Amino acid sequence: MEAAGWQIARFVGQRAAVVCGVGNNAGDGLAAARHLHRWGKLVKVCCIDASRLRGAAARELDALQLLGVEVEDEPGRRLLH
Repeated sequence: MEAAGWQIARFVGQRAAVVCGVGNNAGDGLAAARHLHRWGKLVKVCCIDASRLRGAAARELDALQLLGVEVEDEPGRRLLH
């Protein structure tokens, strides 16, 4: 998940918004968002139905929020953590 997120962020290489659901790739998208944030290129993060995240994907969401990244659970609605 970490390697996939880094590769996604590296491939994008520019300012970007990340939108993900709760499927198998949600954690990859959230890891990419963390790298983009670290590089100053993250615009916004939206994780639809984030309360359903489990395991590694949930840990990626927590890591983003610990960095102070605001995550929306639908476009325009901030996820309360």
